[in-house]
This record gives sequence, C-alpha cells and structure tokens, in this order.
Amino acid sequence: MKRIAFARDQRLFALRAASFPEGIQAAFEALYARFPAPEARTYVGFSRPNREGTIVYHAAALEARADEPAPAGCEVLVLPKGEYLSATLDDWQLQVETIGAMFLELLQDPRIDPNGACVEWYEGDRVTCLVKLDTAKTQRPFA
Repeated sequence: MKRIAFARDQRLFALRAASFPEGIQAAFEALYARFPAPEARTYVGFSRPNREGTIVYHAAALEARADEPAPAGCEVLVLPKGEYLSATLDDWQLQVETIGAMFLELLQDPRIDPNGACVEWYEGDRVTCLVKLDTAKTQRPFA
C-alpha cells in the first residue's frame, strides 16, 4: 500500500449502475457510448454505501478539460483532493475478484475517511484501488 495525493478536486461524469456488482459492466458500456473517443478517457469506478448499507456504484470518466460539459444523462461527481491510500493490480481483467479483496484490506486502515468512497482508477490493464485518508488521522505513522 502507498499514498497518492491529488492536489485538486477531480471532476467526474458518472452513470449509476443499476445494481452492484452485477450492473457495473452495463454502466461502463453506457458511459463509453457517451464519448466520441472513449479510448482517450481515464475511467473510474466510484462506490460507497447508502444509508441502508447498500453499495451504490458509479461508472465515471474523468473530465478532459475544466470547461467540458457533462454528457447527456451523466451526473457530475467530485473526487476530492487530498491523500488516498492505494493498492495497484496489473492485468486486472484476469483477476476481477481480487479488486474486492484489495478494498477490504485498504478499508482496514484506521486512518481512512469514513465519509470517503472506494475508487477504482483504470489505466489500461492496470487498476489502482483508492480510499481517501482523513487528514486529521494522517499524522499517525503507517501501521
């Protein structure tokens, strides 16, 4: 595990999956269809539990420029600036089930932000799993 910092908020264009985890692929396919050159985008999975404890998952694309309008039907979400605890997985498509286990491990860290989300940052065959750290707790040494 290592720390990654975002110096500024990251604006995301997102579609909510109909269900978790079953609806994830369909949400990403619908998202890809909204961009003229989907291969030129950075994609993100963004999830957190709702008040009932059900995981709400959004397939999202990072905005390409600051003034870019959101595609029709997309919500605008913000990945907040700050420090994140991360773990990276190569060839993720061959081991999708490993992603959940990586998040379970990351979520054990006592410094995570309880109001944060689980974030999957996709770059080709690599996915980086991220959880936001609570700035008040990050002064503690790593366990």
